[in-house]
Amino acid sequence: MLADNIFLRQFGFNERQRSEFLKLFKEIKYRKNTLILQPPKIERSIKFVKSGCLRTFLPTPTHERNINFHTQGNIVIDIVSFQHHIPSKQYQQTLSDSSLLVLDKNDLEKFLNDNDIGTNLIHGVFENTLACLEEKQREAISLTTEEHYLHLIDKHPEWIKFIPQYHLASFLGISPETLSRIRKRIS
Repeated sequence: MLADNIFLRQFGFNERQRSEFLKLFKEIKYRKNTLILQPPKIERSIKFVKSGCLRTFLPTPTHERNINFHTQGNIVIDIVSFQHHIPSKQYQQTLSDSSLLVLDKNDLEKFLNDNDIGTNLIHGVFENTLACLEEKQREAISLTTEEHYLHLIDKHPEWIKFIPQYHLASFLGISPETLSRIRKRIS
């Protein structure tokens, strides 16, 4: 099981903790283009992608701006909404039929209160999320658009296969036409 591998590897659960923790997950299947979080809902779960692809995006006055994509093994969470129990400002949408392993916040909190490994788990999720955000900021500032696209191809080849070009362009902050020109130039 995906969650089993993630938590054994990252957080060092003992057998009892691992067994109890895995029982907390519910597998939920979503159809393509389903909004699973949207303002003003509050994020009440941590989701792990078992299969499929999702995007996280923010609306702007003129278009939607993709801020992340999530494929197998990735965590999907609006961490600010989840942690501070405030309405989300972002949307989470499936780009394909998807299966998610969902951990409810109340179940998680009870587990954390009953087990001494809880701090490691929460810190691990937050550190992972913050590291990804920091890397994205660094890339956006230090790389040209073409370099950013080449880095994306290298780091996330599955995105190129599954994510429509207009969504990738939005993620890169460019028009689909500009992305087409970059793709032609590097091919």
